[in-house]
Amino acid sequence: MNATDQPAKAVPISLKADFTGFMTIIVGLSILRLIILMVTPLNLGLDETQYWYWAQTPSFGYYSKPPLIAWAIAATTTMFGNVEWATRLPALLFHMGTATFIFLTARHLYDERAGFWAGITWILLPGVGLSSTLIATDAPMLFFFSAGLFLLLRRVPKGSLSGQSVSRASTSRDKHASIQEAALLGMVVGLGMMSKYAMVYFIIGLGLAYLLSPMIRRVWKPWHLAIMGVSAGIVMLPNILWNAQNDFQTLSHTADNADWNGTFGHPVELAAFIGGQFGVAGPIIFAMAIAAGLASVNTAKGRLLLAFILPALIIVSIQAFLSRAHANWAAASYPAAIILISGWALTNTKENWLKAGNGLNGAALLIFMVALINPAIAHSIGLARPVSSLQGWDHHGEDVAKLAAQYDVVMSDDRDVIGGLLYYARRVDPTVIAWDSNNRIDHHYEAFFPFDPATHKRILFVSESPEAAEVKGAFRQIIPLGTTRAKIEGGAPRELYLFSLEGFIRK
Repeated sequence: MNATDQPAKAVPISLKADFTGFMTIIVGLSILRLIILMVTPLNLGLDETQYWYWAQTPSFGYYSKPPLIAWAIAATTTMFGNVEWATRLPALLFHMGTATFIFLTARHLYDERAGFWAGITWILLPGVGLSSTLIATDAPMLFFFSAGLFLLLRRVPKGSLSGQSVSRASTSRDKHASIQEAALLGMVVGLGMMSKYAMVYFIIGLGLAYLLSPMIRRVWKPWHLAIMGVSAGIVMLPNILWNAQNDFQTLSHTADNADWNGTFGHPVELAAFIGGQFGVAGPIIFAMAIAAGLASVNTAKGRLLLAFILPALIIVSIQAFLSRAHANWAAASYPAAIILISGWALTNTKENWLKAGNGLNGAALLIFMVALINPAIAHSIGLARPVSSLQGWDHHGEDVAKLAAQYDVVMSDDRDVIGGLLYYARRVDPTVIAWDSNNRIDHHYEAFFPFDPATHKRILFVSESPEAAEVKGAFRQIIPLGTTRAKIEGGAPRELYLFSLEGFIRK
């Protein structure tokens, strides 16, 4: 056999730690996540149905959140239809964008390899894996937060934060460009605030960075900050006016979430919040964040990034101790944290730690994706409660739709039930409205779609109580109609009780 007749050897496929390699992984993983979204049997959840409902009537504000999430859902569902995956698609796209801005910022502050690992670490975080498959306000806020970091730090000359000599000429740009950049950064901050008010941590971080970093003060003058503030204010103005016209409901709801009406001093809640960060980032990556933060506190880059890491972690930790806090409330800390982790690891020969952390997170992500396809597996690995809440609503919607045409409205006092029926029984004519059982506005439906005795005469009431306890004594006629029973894969069935109500007496 001649040498030319020998079979060619297979060339192993390898990805370089550069922008091309990064984008290959990001796009491939995002396509896989999109396929998962399309095939998962899980229904939309409580908040997801509410955001979808908001998207049907785009506005400048809503009861519990700023409006950008509804605008994003309106865009994707207009293009692809009112299906679950299209409702969730913005989350996936926002996290792709976040990973890209993190790559660009880490590359600018450190090098190409640091950018690669920062972007990959972001997209493999367990919290990002969850947030990419469930539409929520964190995804757009984090996108604008990471975009803001890039726009802010790209003006800092390479090497200026590493002790290298940098000429003043290299930090100067023409005035027109500076005005444009300041206005653009302000717009990004404003859009972040229109996504979630936790974007305020970027503003706090910017203030700290201005105090701690001479280079930031050199390239961003006070008049730049004034332009940023005006630009951000213009973007936020419609939401501010909406709140003013609606008793500042969004701000009030945000304050209510703090729950400062009870007893103060909850060390168990604080411990749970801190422990939750190991779940959000993965145990190795969060341990690296602690190590990188402690090791970098005396460096210019470290202090600059810590200015955007510590505010959310410290403030939410205090909130957890005073009352309660969910693990994702400190999500704004993570874009800068991932950049710091990557840069620190690669400049201190800790790349193997990064690989181990990402390997562990990647394995967890694979299990999570399988669980999204097969809810029984999710139950077996301890995800029974969240997965159960995402099943059976399509069946309930079909059952309710069969009866709804005979009534003026469909009503419930439960926010979960209202949201589920608004989406999964949406093809019927009667409106789904809220029964306020405690005479206090607790959510969007009670605020904007309440029971009206003047027009709502015949009511199909859907309850989790077999006795319709929520409306007892409020109607002359309460007739049981049976139940709607939905199968929950791997768990107990969910049963909702149906009643016919007429003759309103009192609330």
